[in-house]
Amino acid sequence: FFIIRSFVSLRIPEGKCSSDLQSYLITCCIAAFTAIRTPALMNDFPHYFGASAAPPWEKEIWGGFQEKLKALDERLKAANKCQNNGSGKRKYPFKSFDPSRLECSVS
Repeated sequence: FFIIRSFVSLRIPEGKCSSDLQSYLITCCIAAFTAIRTPALMNDFPHYFGASAAPPWEKEIWGGFQEKLKALDERLKAANKCQNNGSGKRKYPFKSFDPSRLECSVS
């Protein structure tokens, strides 16, 4: 994907038909830095929520969110198990938005 410089770019300079070297390098840097593994979304993060002088409601809200994520994860896994046995309507298991596979990130 990144081998041909003119193939991949976030921008094309005005009056040109392909990207320049600077655009290509910017694209490669963004791809490299956003590919770094980040913490799992299903995590208590005790050093953030409810730590030191943080208000107690933070931990309650985050805990409720984590419970909903766990419930969703269990529902997806149960539905995918049915799908794999041939009794469901999906041809492939749904994993794209499975909370157990998602990570936290900053964009």
